[in-house]
Amino acid sequence: MSLFAGRSSSPLKSPLQSKPGYFCMEKPSVRVDLDDLDQLSLLVQECVPGCSNSVVTGMSPLSGGYTNKLYDLHLENLPTSVFGVLLRIYGEGTGEFIDRNAEINCANGLHAAGLAPRYYVAMENGRLEQKLNSTALQPEDLREGTTSKEIARLLKRLHSQQGPETASTVWDAAAGWLAKAATAKAADSSRQKEIDELDVAQLSKMLTQMQIEICPKQGNLCLCHNDLLHGNILRNLDDGSLSFVDFEYSGLNPAAFDIANHFNEWQSMDDQNKGIFDFYPSSGQAENFFRGYLGDDATEVQLQELQVMVGVFSLVSHLYWGSCMQRGTYL
Repeated sequence: MSLFAGRSSSPLKSPLQSKPGYFCMEKPSVRVDLDDLDQLSLLVQECVPGCSNSVVTGMSPLSGGYTNKLYDLHLENLPTSVFGVLLRIYGEGTGEFIDRNAEINCANGLHAAGLAPRYYVAMENGRLEQKLNSTALQPEDLREGTTSKEIARLLKRLHSQQGPETASTVWDAAAGWLAKAATAKAADSSRQKEIDELDVAQLSKMLTQMQIEICPKQGNLCLCHNDLLHGNILRNLDDGSLSFVDFEYSGLNPAAFDIANHFNEWQSMDDQNKGIFDFYPSSGQAENFFRGYLGDDATEVQLQELQVMVGVFSLVSHLYWGSCMQRGTYL
């Protein structure tokens, strides 16, 4: 039975519903006000197990990405069973290109499988999440052999999970973003000039041609993270294990796309002063990752087949995110 049941009334229905309060609750009529600590206290008390007496006294910003902002809540009377609680506020307009319902259902299933932190409650403009005693990986960590193999093994576990019954693939998402890019409006004239110069018709033609050539060879679709940069991989400081976070772009895709996108993320945005291929995995680094993913007993034929498809999907990944940016995501 799938772990990714459809969204329903609060709390979310699931085959594991027998565990009370295990899945993310829904409060779609609640809009979080960062200045209203009483409101946040009530949400924590009601939705975070063991925190019925906890009080929010403040918060510290942890990050401010393109699609959301993350805050570490300061809590009094926090039980020892809870390390901490995070507040994630969605970026304005991000609901147009991120399916928050699918994201939360995906996270529910992955948390049940021990692959991701827990989401406690989803509100209109954000959610409360489990805080782990962890630290995000740095760009150089991705290139360290042992860590890279760990990521590969965890990614293989993710790909073996049953995904949602309906989900957008890389092809669907890129086509949709390109279609909307044709009418996108920028916040300033210089960015608008870039959009006006974009040949959406040519990019759409390229996307269609790549899909025709690649789809027959891409293999079965599986549940993919689709945005596995270093900041979305956490190292647990208690037991040393890894976890993936931020499933905003997750969905069904070929496994090779997820690996290719991860390889492209080796060229981190933190290293923009470097050439575009300076940190892309070498043949030896790629083989190390593939052996972690396929197993050390993988044959040369299996390694070669995966290497070829990952190379092809590296190009698709660039078109995918290029479509996203020209859609206006980062404007």
